Amino acid sequence: MEITIHNNKWYWGNSQYIIIDNGCGMITTQYLDDEPNICWISTLSVVEYKRKQGIGTRLIKLARMCAKDNDCTTLMLRAEKNVEWLINWYKKLGFVIDESYKDDDHYFQMIKKI
Repeated sequence: MEITIHNNKWYWGNSQYIIIDNGCGMITTQYLDDEPNICWISTLSVVEYKRKQGIGTRLIKLARMCAKDNDCTTLMLRAEKNVEWLINWYKKLGFVIDESYKDDDHYFQMIKKI
């Protein structure tokens, strides 16, 4: 498995792009200066013809490893409320719906402790 990691420094914190399998899967994480213990997963994508082959799961695991290396204690992401299969997949990976997050009618905020 080929892994490419790009790190970027921004005025608000850092971001990291993890690309695997020659671009077939990519995850973007953000480490915000004002939330130092949280790793935000802002993008996760796998090309359609490579789905259901474990690439997404590997990307989440890589993001978790990188977050741990950055002293984070929590992974956090948002999932569309009407995409049930995606919410169930995140739950299978150990994410839970953050019941305290009520700001959005279209997305659940989901968290996973590292």
